[in-house]
Amino acid sequence: IDDFLESDAQFVPMLKRAFHHATFGCYIDLPKPIREWEGDRVNGAAHLARLAVSLANSHQGTQIDIGKHDTISAALSIAMLRPSMVPIVNAMVKFDNHARCESAEAARISTLSSLDAAVKASVDLAVRKVLKYIEKLMSDSSQRKIVLGTFSRSSTLKSIIRKVLDAVGQSPVPLTVLCSQSSPGEEGELMANDIAGAECLSDIAFLERIDSGKIHLVLIGADCITPREIVNKVGTRHLADACRRAGVPVYCCADRSKLWDDDYPTTLESIFEIVPIELVDQVLLPERSKSG
Repeated sequence: IDDFLESDAQFVPMLKRAFHHATFGCYIDLPKPIREWEGDRVNGAAHLARLAVSLANSHQGTQIDIGKHDTISAALSIAMLRPSMVPIVNAMVKFDNHARCESAEAARISTLSSLDAAVKASVDLAVRKVLKYIEKLMSDSSQRKIVLGTFSRSSTLKSIIRKVLDAVGQSPVPLTVLCSQSSPGEEGELMANDIAGAECLSDIAFLERIDSGKIHLVLIGADCITPREIVNKVGTRHLADACRRAGVPVYCCADRSKLWDDDYPTTLESIFEIVPIELVDQVLLPERSKSG
């Protein structure tokens, strides 16, 4: 591999860059803060994308060596590291494009503003849809309790659930939140800590609640959405299959930064998997804003 990367031989154009994309940038000599960021396996794509923008800003002007006589910007090197998390890839491409014609600080502000607007639109839409479904459940006089389930950890889902809980308030029909532990990684434990009153269950216990009809709605996020599939944490497909059998609706809450305009998803990291979009009852994706 070293010989290949240091070779002066004429390879297929962009072959070395394709190699680094396929190997998730593990052979690139990167600044320590970027490598430390890469190691985060407990936070979601929206959160990590914001951190990535700050890293790209801090290292703007640093050219990353990816082979003899070939370099790329820090932003594009970051995009190589977590390719399954499409918001990161899209944010880094956006930052890099802006940084070519304006200051790094202006690129940072513009990219973060775009990310924030996308997340806000996603949260607002999801809160409306979830509250509408909860209202339907509460109209059933036999309903004693409503249980909302989640999988993995997502800053967007956290915001949605907090707003839903605030809106429901002291309803005669209590609303509780259960978080699947989400192994490997156990991010569900952190998610439960993020939401007041939430409880974390093992993945097996969570599925048992699904099967017995004791969870009424499951919210998941997504790291990539294609026309036919979503990409999310390993375990999502098994959960979606269980929900489909039990008649429990699954809502995928995502913003437009997660769109991947291709029939096939981007390179998959080992902790992610593909979920057919037909296993999701609703993909809550905001419409494109008039400003683009």
